[in-house]
Amino acid sequence: LASWKAKLLSYGGRLILINSVLSNMVLYMLSFFHLSKGVLQRLDYFRSSFFWQSGNETKKYRLARSSVLCRPKSQGGLGIQDLEIKNIALLSKWVYKLLTENGVWQEIIRNKYVGSNAISQIHWKPGDSHFWSGVMKAKEFFFQFGTFSVRDGSQVRFWEDTWLGNNSLMVQYPSLYRIVRHKFVTIKQVFGQENPDISFHRDLLGTRLAAWNELLTRLEDIQLSYEPDTFRWNLHQNGKFSVKSMYDAMVHCDVPVDNRKLWKLKIPLRVKIFLWFLNKGVILTRDNLARRNWHGSKTCVFCQHDETIKHLFFECKFARTVWAMVQVASNLYPPCSVRNMFGNWLRGTDKQFSAHILVGAAALCWAMWLIRNDVVFNNKCVKSPMQKPEDKDLFMMASTRLERTAREVFYPHGWRCDLRIGSTAS
Repeated sequence: LASWKAKLLSYGGRLILINSVLSNMVLYMLSFFHLSKGVLQRLDYFRSSFFWQSGNETKKYRLARSSVLCRPKSQGGLGIQDLEIKNIALLSKWVYKLLTENGVWQEIIRNKYVGSNAISQIHWKPGDSHFWSGVMKAKEFFFQFGTFSVRDGSQVRFWEDTWLGNNSLMVQYPSLYRIVRHKFVTIKQVFGQENPDISFHRDLLGTRLAAWNELLTRLEDIQLSYEPDTFRWNLHQNGKFSVKSMYDAMVHCDVPVDNRKLWKLKIPLRVKIFLWFLNKGVILTRDNLARRNWHGSKTCVFCQHDETIKHLFFECKFARTVWAMVQVASNLYPPCSVRNMFGNWLRGTDKQFSAHILVGAAALCWAMWLIRNDVVFNNKCVKSPMQKPEDKDLFMMASTRLERTAREVFYPHGWRCDLRIGSTAS
């Protein structure tokens, strides 16, 4: 984009362009080659630069790390795609196709790299192609989310793959796996003789012996056939692989953060991102600027207290006046913090009204922030409508007349003027 166009974009517009254009420009490369850390960091730098600086050379404050921005919205991020995980998920599709499909390119790959071995047994060797190198790096992540159904046992590793139970045998019997002589062998190699061909570096005693006897008991019912082994993708009900399911599984590894209320609000995206900044506590109030080595005054523009997020939006006399109007209109006590506003502030309130109230609260916070910026950057003078007694009387008189008019218009149509949000019907 030209610099003048980028300047006109809000954070919401830039976020959409990053996900729809910048992240997808390299999608073809991500599908065929494993990108190095340096290339991925450079791509993240360009995306981050566009989001925070609009493509300008002038450096601006970056209010959150790229790792935070790339988290899903349900985990407290902005939902920007993590290119490293996307790269692994896209390359894993080739592993799935090699396991489950037959075709010309599959035969070429198997003859060149796999031979008579199982795909899970193959590792990258010097001289292999860049494409095969990426497939081998994605392979270990891929097998974590699938289960084999054993037929002839030629494609299933005995210890490392999941085929008996919900985890691999190396996870179920770690004490045995540590001392086994031959690792990465297939089930066909183990059951090639009458008894399982498994040996250990030392004698089995105590708990190891008990674990071995338990494993032998479970292996008694295993019968090999001449049909090829089948693979099932556990992240999909139909058992088929999808890039999205693997990406979601790899990126959803942290404890979820409940941000559903924020992202479900029917408000502009730029206001949602503003509320996200507010909820993270990183919006550039004067106390946050001071932490970034800013040397200006910390005093609030509306009063003489230090400007913090909690003070500016909830404790300042200007904010208290605005929230008092909300309380008069809705019979709701104002929130005491951003966390309280998106937390238990509306607990017990009917869901039909709570979403509308949150939209109104978001609009108030956005308006207060714009007014504050007008005072700071444009030297505008803002007065509260309740500062002078005559203004207060005028406000009360106008509110009374508005209520009287509303009763006359809406009461004949069934409006219960004696009820307010948060009250119960008599």
